[in-house]
Amino acid sequence: MLALVLACFQVCRVAFTSSNGVKLWDIASGLSVPFKTPNSSPGNVNVSIHTGATVSQNDSRQRQHPRIAILLSMVPSKMWSRRGIAHAKAQLDLYINKACYAKLWHYDLIINTTNSFQEYTNINSINTTRNPYRPWLQFGAWNRVEHMQALMDSGKYDWILYGDHDMIIQDMTRPIESMLQEVELYGKDKSASAFVPVDTPGRNEFRFSSFGLMLKTNQVGRSILKHWREFAMGLCPKGNYLPEPGEENNTKGITYSWRHSDQPGLWYSLIKTHQEYSSVHSSDSNSDNNKDAHANEMVRCNSDTGYFVHSAGDLGSHFSKYFQQAQVVRGTGGKDLAHVPDNQSILWSHFGQDEVEISARNNTITSQRIGNGPFAVNTLCCMRINKLQGLKPAFAMHTKYGSRNWPGDMPLQLQQCKSKLGCYANLTDEGVLTVGCRDILYFSEVLFA
Repeated sequence: MLALVLACFQVCRVAFTSSNGVKLWDIASGLSVPFKTPNSSPGNVNVSIHTGATVSQNDSRQRQHPRIAILLSMVPSKMWSRRGIAHAKAQLDLYINKACYAKLWHYDLIINTTNSFQEYTNINSINTTRNPYRPWLQFGAWNRVEHMQALMDSGKYDWILYGDHDMIIQDMTRPIESMLQEVELYGKDKSASAFVPVDTPGRNEFRFSSFGLMLKTNQVGRSILKHWREFAMGLCPKGNYLPEPGEENNTKGITYSWRHSDQPGLWYSLIKTHQEYSSVHSSDSNSDNNKDAHANEMVRCNSDTGYFVHSAGDLGSHFSKYFQQAQVVRGTGGKDLAHVPDNQSILWSHFGQDEVEISARNNTITSQRIGNGPFAVNTLCCMRINKLQGLKPAFAMHTKYGSRNWPGDMPLQLQQCKSKLGCYANLTDEGVLTVGCRDILYFSEVLFA
C-alpha cells in the first residue's frame, strides 16, 4: 500500500509522458497532455560479414514489442495527513529511480492522482441510496484499481506494471521485456497474465504485499480488476471488516489498518479469477472441494454484524490454503518457471534455495529475504546483502528507507541517473511535485494543498 502521505487536494489529474512528442488525452480530465513514445524503426537490417561485404536482409519476422506502462497511484489517505512535505522530500529518490528506469527503456511513466472513490467517502454529500458510505475507501491505495482499469480501457498498453512509490527498481539493466521473454522461452507466454510477489517466507506460502504487481491487458487481467473492485465496494451488507473500537460512528475518518486497504481485496480477486480461468484440477476431488471451501469461507458474512465472519488474517490463511489445494506452482524464472504448468495464468515469485539473506548492521538475522523472482521485499534499514554466486538480483524491491541504505550498486546507479541522464524529483514548499529526466517531464502537479 502507499506509504506516502499527502494532504487533501481538489484537482486530480493523470500525467502521461515518454520520449517523442505525440498528444494523447488525459484519462481523468479529458485534457490534452504531452505524451511521448519511443522511436521505432523496423525495416532492413544491415549485417556486416567478416569479408567486409554488407548483406541487407529484410526481416519479415520483426518482433512486436509489448507496450508497457509503469503506474504510480498518488492519492492521499486521510488517516495519514499528519505527514506532509518534509516527509515526502526525504523520499524523492524513490521517484528518480522509477523515472530513470522509464527513461532508459522508453517506458511510459504514469503518475495518477485521481481520487476515483471520493463520492463514497464524503459523509456530507453521500446519496445513501445510490452510493452508500464506505469509509474504508479513504485509503488512497484503493485507487490503483481504477487507475489500472483506466489504462486497460485506453487500449494503449499490453502490460501495466504497478508499483507503490516505495517500490524501487533494483536491476536497472533488466528491461521488463526480459521477464516476458523468459516466460516465452519456457512456453508460459500464452497464459501468463499476472506477476505477483511472494514476500512471506515459506515454501507453501502465497500471501504477499501488493506493493507491486504486473497485469496483462486481457480477460484475466480485467477479471482481476473486476473482482478487486467488488471487494472495494463491500461484500457484506455493511462492508467487509468491523470498524476499530470507537469508529462505528466516526464521520471524520478511520485510523490506519491494513485490513481495510486494498491488500486483502487483491487476495480475494486472485482466487475469484483463478476459479474463472483455471483448467487445472486435482486428481483428488476432495482437494478441489477443500480448495473451494477455503474460497467460500474467506468471505462469509455474519448476519448479526453485517461484516465478515473472519478477520483479514484468517482471510490470508484461507488464501494460501486455496492455492495450495489448487496445486499452483510458484516461479517466475529459471528452473522454478520450468515447473509451472503452461496454462497457469498467475505467476508467483518464489523463495527458492538460492536466496539472499538480509541482516541489519547489528548482526541481527531476520526472516525477511530477497528472492530471485521479479519482485522482492525489504523493509529493513541499514541492510547488507551476502551475495551468492550465480544469483540473479530481484528486479524490484520494497523499501521504507532512503537511498543511502539501498543495496549493492543502487546508490551509484542513482547518482548516474542524476548526473548522466538528468533525472530529478523536486517538491516545493507550496506542494508541487515535479518528476522528470532532462528533456522529459513525467509529472508536475500540486499534491499538497
